[in-house]
Amino acid sequence: MKVTVKELSHIANVTIKTLYHYHKISLLVPKEISEAGYRYYGADELKRLQEILFYKELDIPLSEIKRLFDEDADRTGTLEKQKKLFEKKIKKYQRFVQTVNTSLEYTRKGENMDHKVMFKGFETADEWRALRF
Repeated sequence: MKVTVKELSHIANVTIKTLYHYHKISLLVPKEISEAGYRYYGADELKRLQEILFYKELDIPLSEIKRLFDEDADRTGTLEKQKKLFEKKIKKYQRFVQTVNTSLEYTRKGENMDHKVMFKGFETADEWRALRF
């Protein structure tokens, strides 16, 4: 299998400019570059792009994604790590939904919330980093 930059941008719903940028920073290098300068991607590059996009959805900066790939090139390990991160993020957002619902109840009743309840679910940046790695 071999896809062009344009085809890959449509498949993955990313811009061509994004793919060029990933190549420039060596995050996603094409499988082949033709003599005419056309970039082609194979199955391995598609898998890597999927992993990159999962990390981006987790709000991990590109520099950190690159470091993570440098540390661990095992796709299964990477996907397992990403799955755990998404599960933690889901739990975090479920706590936020609970806090919003509680806030709505108090607001509708015209009552003030205890500050501990009001800010339930908010973690510091250090706590979130600890969740990620």
